[in-house]
Amino acid sequence: MSLYINSLFCIIKICTESESLLINNNFLSLTLSFFISLSVGSVFGGYCQGSWLDNVNTFFAGQSATFLIERYDVYRNKISPNVSDILYYHVTHADGSLLSEGNGLDGFTRHDNITFITTFSGTFLLHVSDTAQNDIIGSPFHFIVTAGIKMF
Repeated sequence: MSLYINSLFCIIKICTESESLLINNNFLSLTLSFFISLSVGSVFGGYCQGSWLDNVNTFFAGQSATFLIERYDVYRNKISPNVSDILYYHVTHADGSLLSEGNGLDGFTRHDNITFITTFSGTFLLHVSDTAQNDIIGSPFHFIVTAGIKMF
C-alpha cells in the first residue's frame, strides 16, 4: 500500500516495508527505505467523555452503579479497551464535601467503566480525572441514591 503526497516541489510516496520512498523534484532523485509506526498516546482526561449506563443516575442503596467512559489520548485518538492507562475517580456529597474514609467510592480504573455499590442515600458527585488531574468532560457527574429496594 502506498500513499502519495503532492506538493509544488516534489511528489512523496510513503510506502510499506517492501517498497521505497521516491522524491523527485528535478534536482534530486533518491530511493530510501523507511517505516512508519504509530503509537497511541497516554489517556488525556480533557478529551475523555463519560455517561451513566442507560443514562440512569438514580439508584437504590445497595444497588450497583455503572459509569461508562470513552477514553482518548492527547491527540484525540480513541484508546482501545486493552490499553491500561489509569483514570482516577472519587465521590463527594453534592455540596463538594468529602465522604468518610474507606467507603469504597474512590480509586482508579484501567477499564472503560467504573462500577461500585451504592451504600447510603443522598445526592452525590462522581469526579473522574487522569493522572495529571485533568477532569474528563462533564466531570463531576451527578447521581442520587434513595433508600429502599428496587421493585421488578
